[in-house]
Amino acid sequence: MLLSCAINYWELKMKINKSRYFWLIIIFFLGLFACDFNSQDSQFKSASFSQAGCEYSFLAEAIKSPITDLEALSEEVGILSESGIEDIVKEALVKISGNLPGPDTEIYLLAIDPNYKQYTPQNLIIGVMAHTFGSGKILLLIDPTISGWQKVLPKVIAHEYHHSAWTSRNFKTKNFSVLEYLIFEGRGDSFAELIYPDIKAPWTDLFGTEKEKKVWSEMKGFLLSRDEQVMQRMVGGDKNIPLGAVYTIGFRIMQEFIKNNPDILMPEWTDLSAEDILAGSKYEEKFSAGY
Repeated sequence: MLLSCAINYWELKMKINKSRYFWLIIIFFLGLFACDFNSQDSQFKSASFSQAGCEYSFLAEAIKSPITDLEALSEEVGILSESGIEDIVKEALVKISGNLPGPDTEIYLLAIDPNYKQYTPQNLIIGVMAHTFGSGKILLLIDPTISGWQKVLPKVIAHEYHHSAWTSRNFKTKNFSVLEYLIFEGRGDSFAELIYPDIKAPWTDLFGTEKEKKVWSEMKGFLLSRDEQVMQRMVGGDKNIPLGAVYTIGFRIMQEFIKNNPDILMPEWTDLSAEDILAGSKYEEKFSAGY
């Protein structure tokens, strides 16, 4: 049964670096997807990411689960509403957008479903999850009960901002190949690393070199595949590919590329093809050389 929507949100329009506008929509409510978004009086219709113009609107399905632990959600909302999160986001956007031109952007901030801890590996519970639904469409999901979330949030924003900016410049199809997705994530994390090198991103360092070699051997035969089941295996993991491996492998490919091509700076490598990135990284060679 649908709950009535009790939504309190406000919109903060920010002009940053004299050229780009950011709409920061801060939403504190009970039961995000317990609300009926199709109702005529829904206050939250503007936040639907399934509307036209969202290149990756299919990602919305991943978070359209009813929130059942409303007591824990209410606790999150209470903490988040007093956290000063809008200042954290604004400061980060000033720094991030000054390094890479991007589109006018809507950033939605929500308290996360408290049950996310049940399906998230312990080493990846950092208090922040995020999705980029397309050019200028970013969703941040916050668990303010996790210590240190404020510190990691700017790096997550940088990662998602790069996805948004890349999409505004280079989007052709949502049906990425495995290689394109690896580089998509690796670029986002490498951009974030440039802006915030002192903030740790655990998903970029999930395993050592020996495991990396084994994971890469599982992935490399499928690099050109656009098959949905293959992609689900790469992203969701299995007994041979850990959950989150696409981030670690993608990041390490990009770091090899940056190391081997010091004259190619971030604005240029942002727009290079995934094939050129992989070739320029010489990533495969580090294993054949007994790295």
